[in-house]
Amino acid sequence: AARKAAHDDKFGTTNKKERPLRVVLSEIPGFLDNLPTPGRSLGYTKDSCVNRVVGHTFLNTLPPNTHLSYQRRGGVVQMTNAFILFVNFGGKPGYGRYENEFTEGGRFLNFSITPEKRGPRGRSELDLYNHIAGSNKALSASVNGDGNDGDATPKKEILLFARASTKSKFVYCGRCKCAEMNGSDPGVRLGSVELTLELLDVEQLVGDDA
Repeated sequence: AARKAAHDDKFGTTNKKERPLRVVLSEIPGFLDNLPTPGRSLGYTKDSCVNRVVGHTFLNTLPPNTHLSYQRRGGVVQMTNAFILFVNFGGKPGYGRYENEFTEGGRFLNFSITPEKRGPRGRSELDLYNHIAGSNKALSASVNGDGNDGDATPKKEILLFARASTKSKFVYCGRCKCAEMNGSDPGVRLGSVELTLELLDVEQLVGDDA
């Protein structure tokens, strides 16, 4: 042990099982001033989308053996200033799930969440639900003239990435807002909430791979 310690002092540790450093995605902001052009294809993985939102400037400051920690199996992940939504088309919806569908020429999208779901995936969906509900409440109060700026919900962008199938690349569809939120439907799944998202950048969708 003493010889190994002396070797490490001289040449540095050679422990190949050293655990990677972890940066929790929900604790950092996205670089929203340099998002891709709506309609641009990025990559086949969620990481390709998340990395673009995080920004290469921040990623280049991270030490080697560092990875971004977030729930890669979920359809909603979050940062301090944005929610990132992922949609896959081309597959059959699971039991009790709403089917994602664009309407009105791609201007609106049906997107379901389950705020009651436990674990990291459920936490992001619950935070998205609370954010939308809080924003709607603040807007209603403002219209009625009884709002309180001190209770305003912190602004978070909703960014949408979608792909035709698991064999396709994700496409950045731009920023969204929730146009409508319908509550739980026992005939679908307990706790499910259907969001109607309006794509704010639909006119800019260029649909190329440039």
